[in-house]
Formats: sequence, C-alpha cells, structure tokens
Amino acid sequence: MPGFHRRIEAWDAAQPANRSAERPEGAAAAALDAEAVAVEGAAGSLVVWHSLLPHGPAPNVGAAPRISSYVAMLR
Repeated sequence: MPGFHRRIEAWDAAQPANRSAERPEGAAAAALDAEAVAVEGAAGSLVVWHSLLPHGPAPNVGAAPRISSYVAMLR
C-alpha cells in the first residue's frame, strides 16, 4: 500500500475501538485489500519496506517452506 505511512494516523483514528490489534477485519480489511500491491521477486530476493506500511505474506504455494528474516534499522 504505497504511501499508507502518510495517512496511517487518520486511518487508525477511524477504526472501531474493539478491532483486532493484529489484523483488520470486515470493511477495514476489504478497504486495505483493495489498495494492496503485490511485490513479486525471484527466489532469494530481498524486499525492503517502510515498517508503517501494512504488509504480510501471500500464501506459500511452493513445495519448500518460506524463510523470513526481520531486521530493524535505527538511526
């Protein structure tokens, strides 16, 4: 969701107080899904994104398990 980090505060304020802390549901999830952009890469690719952008893995349809590593960089 390119540019979402610029409007996350307004989006967050508009969400119901009893929403899931981990994953939006219902209309909020549908709205996010409608804006989602798939990032494809060959095996072994490195994908880097702004941590405030909504993100998550697509289903692994390959025969091998998916391995992920998370790195936080601070100034």
